[in-house]
Amino acid sequence: MKSILCEHKPSPMKLEVLGVYDWPIWKKEASKFPWKYDRQETCYLLRGKVIVTPDGGEPQEFGRGDLITFPAGLGCTWEILESVEKHYRLGSTAFGVKGTPTLVLENGDVIPGYVPPDQLGPRLAQLLGRN
Repeated sequence: MKSILCEHKPSPMKLEVLGVYDWPIWKKEASKFPWKYDRQETCYLLRGKVIVTPDGGEPQEFGRGDLITFPAGLGCTWEILESVEKHYRLGSTAFGVKGTPTLVLENGDVIPGYVPPDQLGPRLAQLLGRN
């Protein structure tokens, strides 16, 4: 099983070098849901508290100030104990994002990977309740 890597309270210099504050932000209220990482994700928690349990593994708790890397292929369950806000970057830290981005909507819904233009509009309308 691939490991989740966490650095508690990384230095401001490290965050600056990684460009963390230029990464997009994702927010989600208290909830519990399964998740599968189709590519590596690195995130920096600005607030909140979560427990991430890898499939077949032990729960790991993360909170404000944690810099976390989730490996590609990891299946897990997220349990958000306190509303979370995080900066995130998809893809390898060394090489940047590979492929087209995943869309994360304000309500937390996700449209993974590439969606052809003729399908994107109707899919967004469906998720936003405008169909």
